[in-house]
Amino acid sequence: MRAAASLIAGLLLAFAASNTSAEVRTPAQVRYETRDGASDWHKTQVTFLKGAELNKATRTFDYNAFSAYVVIFFAQDQAAVIELDAPVFGCGSEFTANCIPRFGNPKGKDQSGRTWEICTGSFCV
Repeated sequence: MRAAASLIAGLLLAFAASNTSAEVRTPAQVRYETRDGASDWHKTQVTFLKGAELNKATRTFDYNAFSAYVVIFFAQDQAAVIELDAPVFGCGSEFTANCIPRFGNPKGKDQSGRTWEICTGSFCV
């Protein structure tokens, strides 16, 4: 997991530096499901991108090219890659700021099956 997170982090940073990527970084609040219900909200920076962009950044075909993803970095060698449950409308093959869901909080699952909720609005419930 650490090696994969390091690879994702390094390649996303390199991809972003090349100015050819279309991922969108934005402040957000996130929470995840626990045995006892949802966790508290945590403020963080998240990166939205399409699966095709993630495959290109990681030089793999591990991600569904047509899905939207959120990457949350916790530390230099720790990241969660979350595939959003619902399709993102209004997006072509690249994720832009117009693709960020404006209503509701998108949900998805990470590599270990944990459900996450992402809130990009100013009020998260």
